[in-house]
Amino acid sequence: MNCRQVQDHLIAARDVPLPDDVARQVSAHTAACPECQALQAQLAAVYTHLQETAARVQVPDAQTEWHAVRRRLRQQSGTAKSAAPLWSRLLRVAAPLTAVAAVALVVMQNRGPIRTESIDVAAPLARQAAKVASDETTADWPEMEQHFAFAAHAEFVETANEEASPFVYVDDESGWLIVWASDPDDAASI
Repeated sequence: MNCRQVQDHLIAARDVPLPDDVARQVSAHTAACPECQALQAQLAAVYTHLQETAARVQVPDAQTEWHAVRRRLRQQSGTAKSAAPLWSRLLRVAAPLTAVAAVALVVMQNRGPIRTESIDVAAPLARQAAKVASDETTADWPEMEQHFAFAAHAEFVETANEEASPFVYVDDESGWLIVWASDPDDAASI
């Protein structure tokens, strides 16, 4: 074993114990080599000094230190708040409240008066029902007039037959939206 390998083993021996055969080879080489003996003595002195220094270090109690840090932070935050003038602290609260009140006032003024009269929805629906009932497509179906009390609207109705006529209405009794399609060639029947 050469000096470089022995020195690596001497440094590593402080952290991890060496295997027995390697430890015998290192001690045999160190006994014969003055350079490796000097390194071994220096390492022993350094490790001894580190152990003595570590023994003298006093580790503070974590709980006590944490309470001291929190106390200092509260004292600093308390002095920072009292340093600001009263008007600036009030302004931080008053400015947002004033802005909210201004927006509410503008919204209320633009809204206009609230209408209290009732809107007659039945009249336009009745006119629409009369118009649909008088239309020639429903002239053959007098019993359908009763179903036109409510208007219905569908954006899109798709049927299998492109020539079919879709018919959309709201049923009085059930309140359901009914979509019905018939072929133009078929006789109308309900």
